[in-house]
This record gives sequence, C-alpha cells and structure tokens, in this order.
Amino acid sequence: IIGFFLVQPRFEFTLSWTDALRLVVFVAVATLISALSESRKRSDESLREANQSLGALVDASPLAIVVLDLDTKVRLWSPAAERLLGWTEHEALNQPLPILQPDAKEGFRANLETARDGSVVTGCEMRCLRKDGSAINISVSAGPSCNDRGEINSIVCVIADITERKLSEDALRESETKFRSLVQSATDGIILADGDGNIIQWNRRAQQIFGYT
Repeated sequence: IIGFFLVQPRFEFTLSWTDALRLVVFVAVATLISALSESRKRSDESLREANQSLGALVDASPLAIVVLDLDTKVRLWSPAAERLLGWTEHEALNQPLPILQPDAKEGFRANLETARDGSVVTGCEMRCLRKDGSAINISVSAGPSCNDRGEINSIVCVIADITERKLSEDALRESETKFRSLVQSATDGIILADGDGNIIQWNRRAQQIFGYT
C-alpha cells in the first residue's frame, strides 16, 4: 500500500522596485545633465531652471547619485550617497571614489571604461566599504554624460543598497540546501512534480520503492 501526499508549491515573480527605480533615476539624471549642457547655449533663465530641476532630483532621490569625471574623481555627491556611504559631500568632492574594496576595483574600472565609450552599464553588483569600515552590497548603474559639443565629460552613477536582498538570497539558498538534505534522508518516498505533473525530483527512498533512478 502506497499513500500519496500532494503539495503544490507556489512560485511568484516580482520586479524589485529598487531595480525599476534605479533605472528611472539614472535616465532622469542623465537627461537633466544633458539638458543642462544644452541650456548653456540658451538664456540664463534656462540655465537656472535646468540647475534647479537637477538639484531637486538629486536631493530627493532615495538612491545614491554620484557623478565622476573621466579621471574618476567625484564631481557630484548626493545626500543619499552621504547617507548610504558615510562620507559628506565636502569629503567626497574632487576625490577618487572612496568606497571600493581592492578586489572590486578592477571590475568597476572595466564598467567605467564601458561608460566612457558611450554605453550604459546596469546592475553591476559588488561589495564596497562605508566610511565606518562596514561592508555592504551595492548595485551600480552607470552611463556617460556629454557636454554641449557632444563629448563625453563625466560618468553618472546610480547606486542602490542591495545588502538585504543578498542576505535574503543567502538565507534562501541555505533553506533550499537544508530542504534537499531533509528530502534525501527521509524514510518515506518523496516525489516533487511541476504543475504539469512532470517529476522534477525524488529522493533515494522513492528510487528504492519504484526501482527507478
């Protein structure tokens, strides 16, 4: 006599709001910087309006916004960057980006080179150090900004803190490992199937009962 107990797992996919917000903020900042460069050709009033719009967006953004020149020195450091990373605007301006751990510098430089060549880099994940020495996980989107002659003169970076997401992913992997270990060591036969009834996993006891590997 074989008894069956069926469990239907539920899977849900959602787009992280931070991923969507990061892209929106990045596009908005890049657009406003381009508009600011263009406004230099126009009236002083247009220049003031562009400056005010850019300043309001940078100040209000919940994601850190950092603008680097082509020598990777900081030219803009948003309030969110100060809250996330610990350095004040005064400490960060005109200095090399201070957050990178040694093992992340090479990859970050490669992404900056991509941005210098005119391409946009999104979702570059790395570990970095805050001013107090604590390590966090961040996701960086970066792209070029041009002057009024169309020449790339800076790199716009939008930085999101993904530390909690990484911790959740680690916890999920640990939970899955424990679940697989429990399934394989169970004295009852356990079979996992997808929504169409296709077997996707069964344990050693199920192999013994049915004779299939």
